[in-house]
Amino acid sequence: RARGLDIGGVDYITKPFSPLELLAGNLEAAEQELREGLEIMQPVGSVGYQAALLANVLLRRGAADEAERLASIAQAEAADDNIAAQVVWRGVKARLDADPLLAEEAVQVADLTDDLNLRADALVNVTTSMRRSSSMR
Repeated sequence: RARGLDIGGVDYITKPFSPLELLAGNLEAAEQELREGLEIMQPVGSVGYQAALLANVLLRRGAADEAERLASIAQAEAADDNIAAQVVWRGVKARLDADPLLAEEAVQVADLTDDLNLRADALVNVTTSMRRSSSMR
């Protein structure tokens, strides 16, 4: 597997992640699959999207410190043109920091795509971060 990744096979392997786990609310299974995916992607340095997804799941499971660490990795590593990764890490950080402006930035990025679920999640993050921000005052 490592040799295949070294010679450019990263685009042709199936990454272990099923959005169905998230939709079904099985955060434990989603976390496990995302951790496996992150492990697979680390040797080639393509971890931004996987780290963002895992940060999101971890935040939903209440592991804020690890979610923050992975969101920072995603921020540093995600390609600028990877819209989903850019939206997800911004959403995680916006919720963690109660930062509606960062959540709004995620909405602007999400609006570049026709992915309705991504756009809806970004909008939910705006309201969540606004609610947290107002409760902190």
